[in-house]
Amino acid sequence: MPSTSTTNEPLDETLAEHLQALGVACEPCNPEAADHPRVSVPQLPGWEPVPADLFPNAYHVLVNPSHREQEWVPNVVLIHGRLTAPVDAEALLSCGGADSRALPEWHEYVVSREPHQGHPSTFIQGSYTVNGRAFAATNRYVVSSAGSSQFLTQLTVTIFQSQAEELDVDVVIFNSALNITMG
Repeated sequence: MPSTSTTNEPLDETLAEHLQALGVACEPCNPEAADHPRVSVPQLPGWEPVPADLFPNAYHVLVNPSHREQEWVPNVVLIHGRLTAPVDAEALLSCGGADSRALPEWHEYVVSREPHQGHPSTFIQGSYTVNGRAFAATNRYVVSSAGSSQFLTQLTVTIFQSQAEELDVDVVIFNSALNITMG
């Protein structure tokens, strides 16, 4: 797990609000196109890809059906998009925790601003409760550049809190093995 750090003061606005205030959009990248950095996570045993048409704005989604509870499955959601204008990556990433902090009964355990594969990054780990069901979640945001374009990548891993010990290694692998390949 990344180490805890507080290199930048977190902002209360979400990433989406920050981008909107700047007049910048994040346009989803097509995994089949070659005009952007490639992003990927490993497909670990027990995790299955979800058909792309079910989550059209996601770059890649994995679920773990063997850990299904009450019609919900642990999931990994990878979102990758091109920013329509240049932004200050550090200012944008300062907003990374606001989405998580807005979740009901959010308890934050780790916040890190350590770079990921040499790119500016924010990592947030915590838990939240919805309708009496406790979840553990991690979010990693990375800003990368290729040519004159910037890209925002978000990796979210969500599991039941009750499965945290059993799936902890998978969560660590997904977060540490997020791969961003330039060009």
